[in-house]
Amino acid sequence: MLEDSFLWMTTKPSSKVAFSRLKELLREPLNPTQTQFFTFKNSAIYSPIGYLPQSLGLLLGRQLAFSLLGQFYLGRIFNVLIWIALTYTSIHLLPVHKWAMFVIALMPMTITQAASYSIDSILNGLSFLFIALVIRAACNESVKPVWRDFILWIILLSLITLSKSAYVLLAGLLLIIPLKKFMPWKKFILVMAIIIGIPLVTYMAWIKLLTNSGINLSVGEQFNPGLQIQWIFGNILPYSKLLILNYVRMALPLMVSCIGYLGWLNQPLPSNAYPTFVLFIFLTFILDHNYTRIRVLPWQRIGIVGVVAACMLTIATSIFVISNPVAYYRIDGIQGRYFIPLVPLIGLLIYNNTIRIPGWTLKLFVPLGSIWFMVLAVLTVLQRIQFY
Repeated sequence: MLEDSFLWMTTKPSSKVAFSRLKELLREPLNPTQTQFFTFKNSAIYSPIGYLPQSLGLLLGRQLAFSLLGQFYLGRIFNVLIWIALTYTSIHLLPVHKWAMFVIALMPMTITQAASYSIDSILNGLSFLFIALVIRAACNESVKPVWRDFILWIILLSLITLSKSAYVLLAGLLLIIPLKKFMPWKKFILVMAIIIGIPLVTYMAWIKLLTNSGINLSVGEQFNPGLQIQWIFGNILPYSKLLILNYVRMALPLMVSCIGYLGWLNQPLPSNAYPTFVLFIFLTFILDHNYTRIRVLPWQRIGIVGVVAACMLTIATSIFVISNPVAYYRIDGIQGRYFIPLVPLIGLLIYNNTIRIPGWTLKLFVPLGSIWFMVLAVLTVLQRIQFY
C-alpha cells in the first residue's frame, strides 16, 4: 500500500524516504480493484465542500491513468490552485494591508496546508476572501454594500461553516460595517439575521443528514460530545478558567505551529526562523499603511477583538467537545494552523497611518523576506528525502 511507504515516518522526525522509492511509486500502476475501507472520524464530520478540488485532481489523474502517487500529487496541485485563486482575489479586494496579507499567504504553514489534502486549504482561502470583502465594506468610505454583496457573504459564510463550524463567528465582522451604510436600521437587523441564519441552518442540515445516516460523530468510545456539552454549561466558570490557562500554556507552541511546523507536525523550521518571522510580520503590519482613504476606527478594533476572541473560544470548545474526555483537565488537540484565518484580523488591530516610509521599501523587502522563509520551508521538507 502507498500509505505503508510513508506512515512509519510520522513518529520518526529524523527518518527519510529514498528519492528512488518515490520514482518507483510514480511508475507503479494503480489497481482500482484493491480497495479497503478506512475510518477517519476526525474528518468524517466535515462536508465534501472542502475536498472538492482534491477530488477533481484525483478524478483527472484517474482518467489519465496516473499511478496512485501521481493522482495523489495531482489532487494536491488542484487544491493549491483553488487556494491561489481565492487568496489572490482576497489581496486584490483588500483595501488595506495588502502586503501583510501577502506575507500571511506565503507563511510556511499556510503554504503547507494549501498544498495538502487538508480542508484547511479551502477554509483559509474562503476566510481570507470573506475578511477582505467585509473590511472593504467597513473601512472604505466609497464602498456601500448592495444585494450582490449580501448574497456573496451568505455563500462564503455557508461554505466556511460547512468546512469548519467553529469559524461561523467570523460573521461577527459584519458588525464593524458602519450602520449608516445599511440605513434604515431595520434593514441592518434583517440583513444580519439572514446572513448569519442561512449558514447556521445549512450546517445543521448537514449534521442532521449525518445523524440520520446512523453515523456516530464521536471520534472515540471514551468521548461523549453530549455529556461534554452538558458539563461545560454546568461548569461555566471552571471551563472558562480551563480555557484561559490552556491558551496561556500553549501560547508559544501554537505560535510556532502557526508559522510553520511541517511534515507530520514533527519537522520544525530552524529555531531562529520563528522570532525572525514574528519581527518580520510585525514590521509589515506596522509599515504597510499607505492607503490614504482607509481608517480603522477604535470601535471597529474593539469589534475585531471580539470576533478573534469568539473564534478562539469556538475553536477550542469544538475540539474539547469532540476529542477530549468529559471534564478533562486540559484541552488537547489545538494546533496553531487553526488560527491562520485570524492572523489578518490581528494585524488590523495595529494598523496605523502615522509612520511614513517610501513605498518601494515594502515592494522590495517584503517579497525578499517571504521568499527567504519559503526557501527555509523547502529545505526543511527536503531533509526528509534521501537523494543518494
